[in-house]
Amino acid sequence: MKYIYRGTTKKEKEGTLEIRLPKMSDVNQLCKFENTLSLEKTFTALQGEKISSVEGQKYILRILKDAKDKKGLTFFMFVEGELAGLASLILRPKIYNHTANVNISLIRKYRGQGLGKTLLGHLFSQVKQFTNLRLLILQVHATNKSAIKLYSGLGFKEYGRLPGGIKHHNRYIDEVLMRKKIL
Repeated sequence: MKYIYRGTTKKEKEGTLEIRLPKMSDVNQLCKFENTLSLEKTFTALQGEKISSVEGQKYILRILKDAKDKKGLTFFMFVEGELAGLASLILRPKIYNHTANVNISLIRKYRGQGLGKTLLGHLFSQVKQFTNLRLLILQVHATNKSAIKLYSGLGFKEYGRLPGGIKHHNRYIDEVLMRKKIL
């Protein structure tokens, strides 16, 4: 297995940190991760639903196919052997193929430790392999101030808002649209 990064965490208690492409044997950890995020009901699309191991297998197969076909890249981050987060860069098709959607998720106990910045930094270090890529885009809940601060610190700029674009806890929240130019 090729590791993108293998080292230690920087905050509080030192722990092992690994960032790599997923493998099929990660399916149980992926399901646990996604189901934990879903139960948190924070800033993810899943809001209490559970994913099955079959869905997890399909997701990992799609990630690996996208990486092989140079259509995207998803890294898993493990802390002390536990799947703590994942980040993806997915190229958009056809006339949009110079742009990619960026996504990141960390389970609650790993937030606020600089791990999201580390994970995105390693993901962005790989953008050169996508030769047409010129623009990274993402969407974030307007109420997710820590994520907006992280993205701004990584060079993303707000370019618009979709008022009421996200329904969260029976409230409509603005969706903030952000972009980052790649040279």
